[in-house]
Amino acid sequence: MIRRTPVEFFLKYLIVHPDEHVDEEIHEQLFEMGLDDLGGYYIDRLRKKLKPPKPFFPTDRLHFRSQRFLMKEGIQDLYFPDDDTATSFRILEYPRMKEFVESMLIAYAPPEAIAHSLTRHRKFPATPRAVEIFKQFFWNVDLVDSVQMRALLKMRPMAAAAHPSTDIQRQAPALMASAWNDPRRSVAEMPFSPLSTVMAQMRMGYMPAEMDLPKVLARARDMAAMTSYEAMCTNGMKDHEKARDMAVVVKTFTDVLEVVVKPDENMREQLSQIAMRTENKPVPYVHELSKGKHTVDMQPMPKGSGDGSGELELIEPLGAVDPAEGGAKPTG
Repeated sequence: MIRRTPVEFFLKYLIVHPDEHVDEEIHEQLFEMGLDDLGGYYIDRLRKKLKPPKPFFPTDRLHFRSQRFLMKEGIQDLYFPDDDTATSFRILEYPRMKEFVESMLIAYAPPEAIAHSLTRHRKFPATPRAVEIFKQFFWNVDLVDSVQMRALLKMRPMAAAAHPSTDIQRQAPALMASAWNDPRRSVAEMPFSPLSTVMAQMRMGYMPAEMDLPKVLARARDMAAMTSYEAMCTNGMKDHEKARDMAVVVKTFTDVLEVVVKPDENMREQLSQIAMRTENKPVPYVHELSKGKHTVDMQPMPKGSGDGSGELELIEPLGAVDPAEGGAKPTG
């Protein structure tokens, strides 16, 4: 069961809006904006939970109870929009930008990196806060788990089939047939890593300027090894064939890596990972090491039991010169 939707906060805004939007208007607006709609049951459940104060003046900054309610529900930015809020709405107007931002948010890319890519590479001025506002109201991936995310993406093409207009219903078969190539579905199926974001951008038609081929091959080999191990552990129908095929993939990638990766580069990479470990503790004093059993006295030490009795013997330093022999006199 999908308990929540990534547009939950935007739905709260529409439900408590002074214009009193009915369910049909909310469904139509979500469809026009390309947002996920879980149906009337979800909206009714939100209506029961939301209890705005009476009277309710959301656009009055001086009305304390209304502003406290908006802050509690996390929808104050929509009632007092600024430039970043306007940018988040503009992302919805450009399908390519919306596709890119949603894909990167599924991969948990930082807002700073998403805004930088939008501004520099796609000529779409954006700030990290604009990306955060977009995530908050239109694509809050923190409200669903990985299984629910995959289910929501599969439901998107099905929304056209359930639309009352027959013209839109005719689009449903083509949308369902093309949905497998959706970059958002690719990212949702892959583990969180920088390579997942690169793969999503390639699905959207953006070829990366540089690619670390050895790293890609090594990651593919590791994934094949883990898949083979998983198949061996589950022991389901045809899992032995899957394990065998993945073992062949592991061997193939290993052979390719031996050709692609040069030995000196591999050794340099291993050496770069070696780091000298030092302790940042203060250097102890000598009395802490000897516990007070030390002396700086340079006088001859007594020879004997150590109680101060006995003869005195001059201990010569190592390598002392004996004048009579004209050389170094061994000590000890």
